[in-house]
Amino acid sequence: MSRMLCKCGATMGSSESPSPYNLSIYYANEADDAIKADPTITLHNFLLDWDDKKGCQHAFMQRKEAVDYWYCPICKRVYETQVKIGGRWIRIYKLSDIPTESMDYSAWKRVYVMPETETDAVTEEDPDILLIEYLKDHNNPIYYLSADETRMHAVDVQTGKVVLSYEQEDRWNPDTK
Repeated sequence: MSRMLCKCGATMGSSESPSPYNLSIYYANEADDAIKADPTITLHNFLLDWDDKKGCQHAFMQRKEAVDYWYCPICKRVYETQVKIGGRWIRIYKLSDIPTESMDYSAWKRVYVMPETETDAVTEEDPDILLIEYLKDHNNPIYYLSADETRMHAVDVQTGKVVLSYEQEDRWNPDTK
């Protein structure tokens, strides 16, 4: 169990299950690679970093450092944090004004945002739901992360309009300590 204090003063914790404060966020290529390696990988095994075919752990995030994501339901900030004892936030994103102009997202990265409350409900209903099925059934909105990873837009599939927009509020580089 862990706790984190948001900039707005709210306390977030992981003792609730499912936690309204926890998100899983993957780059599309991380999920695509997992499906390519095992088309029958379940959502549950993907989120647990478990390779059922080999019966072993398998980290699907292809990051320089393992990270978790926290969400504050009060102010809507998203924190990217280190996964280690005494770890801290690496990046903080806050809600920003929704852009009114249409945008070309071809240079942006697609990401999958999976709230723990949602993935828990889905796997409770069907423990064997495949990752590929979950992604097909939960594809609206589509999330895009700017190439420099400082902005994120959620785009409604039907209208093409941005329904949520985030911008990086703060950043900490673990290499500079």
